[in-house]
Amino acid sequence: MADPTLLFVIGAPKAGTTWLYDYLASHPECHLRGVKELHYFDTAAGTSRLEHYIEHMDSRAKDLDRKIAKAGFLQRRRLEAEKRDVRDWQAVLRAQENGQGQGHRAYLDYMTKGLGRAKLIADITPCYVTLTREHFAEMAALGDDVRFVFLLRDPVDRAWSQARMNGQRRARQTKRPVEAVVKRNFDNFLDGDLNGFAARSDYARTLTELSAAVPGARIHVEFYEQLFTEPALQRLTAFLGIAPHPGAFDSVSHAGRAIPLDAERRARAEARLRDQYAFCNTYFNGQLPDRWRAHMAEA
Repeated sequence: MADPTLLFVIGAPKAGTTWLYDYLASHPECHLRGVKELHYFDTAAGTSRLEHYIEHMDSRAKDLDRKIAKAGFLQRRRLEAEKRDVRDWQAVLRAQENGQGQGHRAYLDYMTKGLGRAKLIADITPCYVTLTREHFAEMAALGDDVRFVFLLRDPVDRAWSQARMNGQRRARQTKRPVEAVVKRNFDNFLDGDLNGFAARSDYARTLTELSAAVPGARIHVEFYEQLFTEPALQRLTAFLGIAPHPGAFDSVSHAGRAIPLDAERRARAEARLRDQYAFCNTYFNGQLPDRWRAHMAEA
């Protein structure tokens, strides 16, 4: 049996990556582990501290233990399965930490464990959007059939969605009013001083770096605004070399609290992201979704 296709979904955050994970995890020809965001290459590549991520996964395992102790039967089974995957990934991280000379072998062993007859394995980590061409080239060299998917969402909508997600999480931690925290989060982005936020909105940089490292035939870009349709899934499955499979188009992942973006902040965001709209309009030969074109005209 041929080695499976290795798929990297590199982002963008808040552009449908969780929905795509669920879709591929339910596909009979795909094998995905229980941990969606592996963060292997943004730790191994040095863009974040390996020790920090080990601590994060250790904390996640302890949190799962607490939830399992309180869960009912059906929920406990799901949580225990998630806990097994977390333990698997902890082992991979510690193998990397211990410097056992395995290179990426431990990572690939983890990805293919329990593969069976599946044709595709996938690492869906939106933070990979911040990687460089050297990192993408390293990822592309991991096998004979490595492919990349990049999901794009209207730049203003994506940034506001991330601000809402991060802000709601921060508000829970600090016990502060949600809407105020979300707006402050977004204002920090507009002012250019929110670490990591702007990098996740820089489609131009990611597309440039990815295209410099990976042949175009190995890259598939889809728009969030078109993702939840049969034609988009037909394009995707054809690119991946797997059979078409029904999609749960009415399923919404991590929607969060609906907080409207006011006109003043929207205008500032459109101006802040004007260069992204212009780059993408050129890169895709003007073939942008209607919502993109409307915001681009307003910018």
